[in-house]
Amino acid sequence: MERLGEGSFAVVKRATWTTKTGQKLDVAVKILRESTPEMIEDLQREVNNMQKLQHPNLIQLFGIVFSSSGMMVVEFCDGGALIDRIRSTEKPVILVSMLADYAQQIARGMAYLELKHCVHRDLAARNVLLTENDRVAKICDFGLMRVLENNERLYVMSAQKKVPFAWCPPESLRYRQFSHASDVWSFGVTLWELFSYGEEPWVGFTGAEVLVVFVSFPP
Repeated sequence: MERLGEGSFAVVKRATWTTKTGQKLDVAVKILRESTPEMIEDLQREVNNMQKLQHPNLIQLFGIVFSSSGMMVVEFCDGGALIDRIRSTEKPVILVSMLADYAQQIARGMAYLELKHCVHRDLAARNVLLTENDRVAKICDFGLMRVLENNERLYVMSAQKKVPFAWCPPESLRYRQFSHASDVWSFGVTLWELFSYGEEPWVGFTGAEVLVVFVSFPP
């Protein structure tokens, strides 16, 4: 299978899925590097959350497989990651009007998540994929997403978990609190990535240095 990307805990590969009707679809398969109980639990949570979602600007889940390693099957987006497209020097520069259209599509996807009481917690240009000749943007990577239950206003993360510091607001770094408001902050950083054509936020700063700066902000 063609390798599409990889992270610390999983590899993503391209594959072909045959539906019950015999239709063949290109899909992306997320394969865990290790099938530890904690990783399997996280993958199961991600799948359970994605099963409840259906929106044109969110990646669609097709299924999950537990064999020698946990695998999640989702739709394949041939345009790749938004961050790679806006940084590309091999393709024509994206017009500002198209960047604005991407921003609107991402906003619609995030508004739908809020409607479903979901806090994404990892929105960034790297977690938006393009398809249909780079005209459609779809939010992906729901591994950190949490669903707020029983009128909860925020989710408090356990101390040992890692988060993308450069995309997080001060309250998330100070108190490990995540809410729809923190997703709005991440959306703002994503807009900055878009209209700067892929500049990295807090470039040159370590996560610890970003934390020091944010902790110095007034509450």
